[in-house]
Amino acid sequence: MAGNPVLFKPASEVPLIGKMIARCFNEGADLPEGLFQLILAAGKDVGSTLFKPPVRKVVFTGSTDTGKWIMRECSKHLIPAVLELGGKDPMIVLEDADIEVAVKGALWGAFGNCGQVCASVERLYVARPLFETFVARLKVAAEELRMGYPGVEEYDVGPLNNDAQRAVVEAHVEEAVARGATVVTGGRRPEGQSGFFFPPTVLVNVDHSMQVMRDETFGPLLPVMAFDTEEEALELANDSNFGLTASVWTRNRSRAEALAHRLEAGTVTINDHGFSYALVETPWHGEKESGIGISHSDAGMREFLFPQHINYDNVAQLKRRMWWYPYGNEVFELFKAFAVAMSHMSHLPGFVGRVVKNRTWRKAVFGD
Repeated sequence: MAGNPVLFKPASEVPLIGKMIARCFNEGADLPEGLFQLILAAGKDVGSTLFKPPVRKVVFTGSTDTGKWIMRECSKHLIPAVLELGGKDPMIVLEDADIEVAVKGALWGAFGNCGQVCASVERLYVARPLFETFVARLKVAAEELRMGYPGVEEYDVGPLNNDAQRAVVEAHVEEAVARGATVVTGGRRPEGQSGFFFPPTVLVNVDHSMQVMRDETFGPLLPVMAFDTEEEALELANDSNFGLTASVWTRNRSRAEALAHRLEAGTVTINDHGFSYALVETPWHGEKESGIGISHSDAGMREFLFPQHINYDNVAQLKRRMWWYPYGNEVFELFKAFAVAMSHMSHLPGFVGRVVKNRTWRKAVFGD
């Protein structure tokens, strides 16, 4: 749309998806030949070759560590980068929330795509009066989710993408349990099922000393904590190096908006989680180590443009601009008078202020 040629490198774990995206652009959109080019390679094979001229901008979605490396490589040639990185996204359920809706929302937010979403719910904070009931319902709902393969059987949750990612999930569970966490449901590989499956897992008795509350899991793992006050929930939610998305669940809209403004996240959703990524008119961006720059929306479109300003100085009455040489006492006094006038008039609001400033300028320059 902005007229830029694109080099598109999908993650090396999903080359077939990358090929399908390229096909959509090159065949479906009927683009000029070469405008959209697909690169299939492992990141280590590409190295830093993509982060130097003639490339003029890099837009990356992926892990925070890789994003930091890309930013360092881009800085060698002052190439700007938009980085959409990891998340450890919190979900806050206040005591006046619709518990049925919140349980269903947590289920989808945490286990959609087997938890392999940067905006997944990875930390759940529930008001203490609701906590026991909420966890009990969440356990039942999670155990009703069916694991399986597309096209083979009816299912809700598929496998993880690779065994290394499953190992990360297992390590987070093991470390949390060793520190005192309790597995409510799930927690181990299913027996007799081939593939990189790991069941939807819910943990309680967790705290922020555990990896599961600090590091991105990127898998079907949901730790749940109780809180006593709204301030405590806010402090826990903001206690993270990440700030991609968050959600607040309550029947009170004004209360939700007040809390949302204080959450350190690029997107805060009320009574849902993360779905705005599918709305191209809404901006998508993170705070802290969740990234820099914006994708989607008008602001995201501007990320692909380099603005240029052209100024035509149309002051035909003057043969010499007041800031040109030669300098002298008269010019100095003129500039001083102008600065004093501006400081006195700058407090005037709106149109009146602009008119006064205009007249002051004309008197200083033209004497009228």
